[in-house]
Amino acid sequence: MLRGTFEHSIDDKGRVNVPGKWRDILHGSEEGRLFLTNFVVEEVRCLDAVPYAAWIKLEQRVLNDEAEFDPGLIRFLNNYYLPGVCECQIDKQGRILIPPRLRDYAGLKKDVVITGMIDKFRIFDRDAYAPVFTGVEREFIQNPNLIRGFRL
Repeated sequence: MLRGTFEHSIDDKGRVNVPGKWRDILHGSEEGRLFLTNFVVEEVRCLDAVPYAAWIKLEQRVLNDEAEFDPGLIRFLNNYYLPGVCECQIDKQGRILIPPRLRDYAGLKKDVVITGMIDKFRIFDRDAYAPVFTGVEREFIQNPNLIRGFRL
């Protein structure tokens, strides 16, 4: 499981460390292969980083169930999420190289925040992540019943 929030820096070559706690998990996933693609949360651009096995399941689901999806979801997948993908390999030092196109898309400068999403993770520019976190926190404060059915 990919849990937690971590801060790292991107080096001059565009590489960022994968959180150490996750490396063993991800190296077991087709030898550390990940798929990076465009995403947006609360109007803030970021990157989804999906382990190999989870990405293959997503592709199969799209191929097998496309007729059942909402047309808006099909447009999202076919014109935004899937075309943005780039396969990456975790190197021996535990880093991934984020291609310039994806760094530019997500506005990744130097410092990033990496957030675990159980079966994938997201990479945000550090300054861009702060309003995402505080926005959701504010929403929860205003409406604590949002999580009532989840029993937190």
